[in-house]
Amino acid sequence: GHKVRFLDNDGNGIVGRIVTKRPYEALEMEYDGEVKNDEDDLDSEMAKQMKGATENYYLSEDNGVTTLKVEVNMDAKWYDMMMPLWDKALVKIDELSISI
Repeated sequence: GHKVRFLDNDGNGIVGRIVTKRPYEALEMEYDGEVKNDEDDLDSEMAKQMKGATENYYLSEDNGVTTLKVEVNMDAKWYDMMMPLWDKALVKIDELSISI
């Protein structure tokens, strides 16, 4: 699948790939490592801890109500670090869905 990178303003973050992409239904990603100073790192101890982590998003509709389901499978350390970012992202997703 296509490569994905989620970076902060300093060029640090995580790198992975899109495993499944079905518009209006599902987006599944699997992570391969981390990014340091805008360079992919797939071999360090930290990168190896992230390898294989998944983040999946699913949309469903029932009686005109759309539901977004998020499934995450990763080490608790990474999960805790990413939680505030997901909170911000979900607010933005809600804003975008209302504006359409």
